[in-house]
Amino acid sequence: MEMPVVEVHKHGVWLLAKTVDQFIHRILVEEDAKMTSKCKEELLCAAADAGENLYTMGDFAESKISDLDVYLIKKVGLFPDVLERRAMRHLAKRDHLMEVIL
Repeated sequence: MEMPVVEVHKHGVWLLAKTVDQFIHRILVEEDAKMTSKCKEELLCAAADAGENLYTMGDFAESKISDLDVYLIKKVGLFPDVLERRAMRHLAKRDHLMEVIL
């Protein structure tokens, strides 16, 4: 069953991911990008079958994509906070294309 993952706040809810699998996939990628090999093994064991089916440790490094946010958007899915962070970076750089879009 597909179910969105949300976070409850005082004045509503925030969408974290469209599905539980997408959320787990994101967590595995983010942890893979910042952890040591011993910790990666422990994380993959904790994720059990879901982790093995969603992501192979080291795929982020092998992709040669230097920006984690870009990898998440291209390979995992669209996440509201990642899209917001990307838009804010473009605005901070005074990217004229983003000004036209907004």
